[in-house]
Amino acid sequence: VRQFKPGDEVYARPDKDRIGTFAEFIAVSDKDVSLKPKSISMEEAASLPLVGLTAWQALIGKAELKKGQRIFIQAGSGGVGTFAIQLAKHLGATVATSTSAANLDLVKSLGADIVIDYKKDDFEGMLKDYDVVLHSQDGKTMEKSMRILKKGGKLISISGPPDSDFAKEIGA
Repeated sequence: VRQFKPGDEVYARPDKDRIGTFAEFIAVSDKDVSLKPKSISMEEAASLPLVGLTAWQALIGKAELKKGQRIFIQAGSGGVGTFAIQLAKHLGATVATSTSAANLDLVKSLGADIVIDYKKDDFEGMLKDYDVVLHSQDGKTMEKSMRILKKGGKLISISGPPDSDFAKEIGA
């Protein structure tokens, strides 16, 4: 190991076959470890690998999000949502997201183009013909999300599988 020294604060996403991450100490490959940014706590750093990889896999691995596409990211102020907004903007997409009024400025600062207060606004009436939806909520929200997709659009769910019969019914 050459990139770390004793005393460095690090975080890791151990290989899927590696158990013991609730332990105080664990031996992992150095390729699974990164230096913790000084500006965040150990608790915040511990969340980075999972939420960051989830956003990456959903937008790049599954949705294959491209420049110029439109994406609706539910729960934009959550862990996955904050990563997904920034990644989608980096890729050149137009981003709509939902959040509470308390987090409107946060998601705007991350790059969201359209921000919907989920407590007072109905996104289904505001959005139409989206290329991608990153779904993270309940079944009712999933049904509404499928209706805002353009024909051939993709709904990527990180909270449960979509109902294929319903998708066919609405032409998604």
